[in-house]
Amino acid sequence: SIADTSRVAHASVTVRQPAAREVRITGATQLLAGTQAQLTAQVVADAGVSAAVTWSSSQPGVASIDGTGRVVAIGAGATRITARSVATPAVADSVILTVSGPPRFA
Repeated sequence: SIADTSRVAHASVTVRQPAAREVRITGATQLLAGTQAQLTAQVVADAGVSAAVTWSSSQPGVASIDGTGRVVAIGAGATRITARSVATPAVADSVILTVSGPPRFA
């Protein structure tokens, strides 16, 4: 065959690091003081990426949350509950949790 040097091809390749793409929180968003609820976080991620999240509460005096998503409603008010991807910390979801009733202590 004869090579045609007047024809040139160009290609662009984008290499993307595997990452979490989205986090979605589900569960109760209204609780009575002194009660508990379980929140769950679904992580949409590339193959092989950890689905682990870290949980936080913006107002721990209103409601606390542990590493498994278990919320304890402490006192009346509102708090932002956030689940953040461990693999891709910029990817997170938040919900506003409202607690009604006076504080209850065990």
